[in-house]
Amino acid sequence: MIVEIVPGIKTEVIILRKRIKNCYIRVVNGETANDKQIVVSVNYRISEKEVLKILNERKEYLKKAILKAPLKNEIRDDEYLLFGHKYNVILTNIKDVNIDGDYIYARTRKKIDEYALKLLENHFIYIQNKYDFPNTNLYIHKMKSRWGVCYPKNKRIGLAKGLIHVPLDLATFVIIHEFCHYKYQNHSVYFYNEMSKYIKEPKKVNKILKNYSYCLYLD
Repeated sequence: MIVEIVPGIKTEVIILRKRIKNCYIRVVNGETANDKQIVVSVNYRISEKEVLKILNERKEYLKKAILKAPLKNEIRDDEYLLFGHKYNVILTNIKDVNIDGDYIYARTRKKIDEYALKLLENHFIYIQNKYDFPNTNLYIHKMKSRWGVCYPKNKRIGLAKGLIHVPLDLATFVIIHEFCHYKYQNHSVYFYNEMSKYIKEPKKVNKILKNYSYCLYLD
């Protein structure tokens, strides 16, 4: 059974029928970082229609669980998390980084980092041009306490290297967040009103981003 608890994300529901009185629901990771499954343990007498009713009653809990990022220790040494998608790393003697399905081929992991950072830089330029934001000097480096920083007087924006690991829409959120600091150098209601021109419900998006804080520490 497939449900759409989060709009745009189809989630498989696995029903386990047991000799139990209560219903137990848990969300588990699937094959990729963004793939989740809902496991429902119920009594044999409970129908699929009744299961759907139960899921609807627990909708808010399920939304949070489905959107929650994988833990840091779920990223193995032979995997790479690129913009929210977990790839299997194949190190081979090739010149350029190549992505094929769930596999990413490269000579070294450093080459993958360089490839990912270039993608982030290009996306920054795309967002800048799309919304006609001010010309800005960009620098990307390791940050452990923030996703970005803006220096309006110097026309500089810094982005955390960890953004190469979060879903692209969240990286977009951070980029827009920093550009909005050109107009408001705080997080007042006026700042969030400005952000709302580009991002729907920015405060909610910010809460989702917090689930990915571990990405700031990924190598």
